[in-house]
Amino acid sequence: MMSASFAASAAAGSEFIIRQSVMGMVETSKGKPFYTSCLDLKNTIPKSKSGTYLIKPNGEGKEAFDLYCDMETDGGGWTAVLKQSNFEPQSSIVFATKPGVLNDLTYGYNRSSHGNLSSLFPHSEVMAYSDSKNYFLMNTDFAGLTKTLCVNTAYRCTKISKILKSKVGLPTIGASTYFSFGYVINTVSAIMMGNNAGEPWIAPVHGMYYGNYGKGNWVMMVR
Repeated sequence: MMSASFAASAAAGSEFIIRQSVMGMVETSKGKPFYTSCLDLKNTIPKSKSGTYLIKPNGEGKEAFDLYCDMETDGGGWTAVLKQSNFEPQSSIVFATKPGVLNDLTYGYNRSSHGNLSSLFPHSEVMAYSDSKNYFLMNTDFAGLTKTLCVNTAYRCTKISKILKSKVGLPTIGASTYFSFGYVINTVSAIMMGNNAGEPWIAPVHGMYYGNYGKGNWVMMVR
């Protein structure tokens, strides 16, 4: 994945010009006045590069987000919708209260989105991305990851083998792995993964820290 910064023009007005001057974004070819998702951009301008783009999920005149788009993995068109950084629990999964951190793939202090934007983008696939050597793709929508109760009402989990499309790295993730979200006051919180239904919140091998396999940094993308 490339980390260069690019942006789609949001009509011929000041909105893009401000972002261009402040954030150093580079304007792409103008295929449309705005783009509703990274997949929309990819389908319109197939050679678009990975980076930060101005996305308007609800159309012109509505709220806009500077979001990271992965235009390479598995054909590209992935929109970043959630970030967990440094094992920091999310305060809510319902809607991101800090969407500004979704403009790149960097992690660190205060770089968690505290919720996600997946409900804004129709999608059928989810990518869990830790870094360029550790990520996996799932055939499900984001809501599908949180539907099933796992052991008790405090957690939701999904067996990855049922939805896994492909993966790179992450040798401990396999057929028996569960992808889990811990709950805080009935809102999905930290991303956790473990190798049986009772493990993700007891001794997760990915997500919250466990031994040498802990991965506290995740960006969730949808397509």
